Amino acid sequence: MGYTHYWKKSKNKIDDNTWKEFLSMTRRMTKLIQGKTTTSAGGYYPDDTVKICGPMGNKKLLANKDYLAFNGNEDQGLDHESFVIMRSKASDFEFCKTARKPYDVLCVAVLIMANEMDIIDEWRSDGDDEDHTEGKELYALAVRDRKLSTVS
Repeated sequence: MGYTHYWKKSKNKIDDNTWKEFLSMTRRMTKLIQGKTTTSAGGYYPDDTVKICGPMGNKKLLANKDYLAFNGNEDQGLDHESFVIMRSKASDFEFCKTARKPYDVLCVAVLIMANEMDIIDEWRSDGDDEDHTEGKELYALAVRDRKLSTVS
């Protein structure tokens, strides 16, 4: 099943603080969604829980000074294509085909955040606003959670 997100990587240099915040928020969103069910991307897997893994569908999400990479869980058959954003590589065309699998919710949330932080210039998707609702909600929840933790 083809269901793909597309983005254009910013040509702007991403400073250390912006990249660290991007990775920190991605980890925060991963913790918030891990083990939950989702109806994101059309709800094709409503009974399967989200398990964010490394780019090969096993181990842990990879987040370092050069890139962010993750996938769904290979053991559950819920992996598809790796979602990867490189820090320094500018490009006119990047994509990730998720096949509407549960990790799609994090892909959408990360793309929204990356666009707001000028890490990517733009993104689009085979999905519509309804397909992206849970990704938008996940990002909003992570922002709210971050604000609360800085007040405490």
